Amino acid sequence: MARKEVRDLDIFSENPFSFFDFPVMRMPSVFFEKSEVKTPVIELKDEGRELVATIEMPGVDKNDIKLKVNPDSVSVSAEKKKEKEEKTKNKYYSERSYSRFYRSFSLPVEVNPSKVNAKYDNGVLEVRMEKATSKSGAEIKIK
Repeated sequence: MARKEVRDLDIFSENPFSFFDFPVMRMPSVFFEKSEVKTPVIELKDEGRELVATIEMPGVDKNDIKLKVNPDSVSVSAEKKKEKEEKTKNKYYSERSYSRFYRSFSLPVEVNPSKVNAKYDNGVLEVRMEKATSKSGAEIKIK
């Protein structure tokens, strides 16, 4: 057992800084702004004649949201860009960040894509989708 532990430490003899290459020891994201795709939280309710999806997308501008509703699925995406710059006589500060939201999900019943209303308020997108009217079958008399 002791022999194996010594071999495990041999990796540091070639490069003493390789310790920082282990995922556990990487610098936390507090030091580096990450660009990543975020998956928004979604709540889907059946309210009788319509389905209502509530999608959390904080900090996104309404004009940057792309929403696509198909009869059996919904896709929503948005980009959030932030730039900050401060200049004074003795100081210059600049910061940029970028993040992207994306979520696609299936619907439990078909909806009519032409009868969808969406509104965005205070970081929450509400999508109201009228259910597709079910066409009942007809009995056919055979001749």
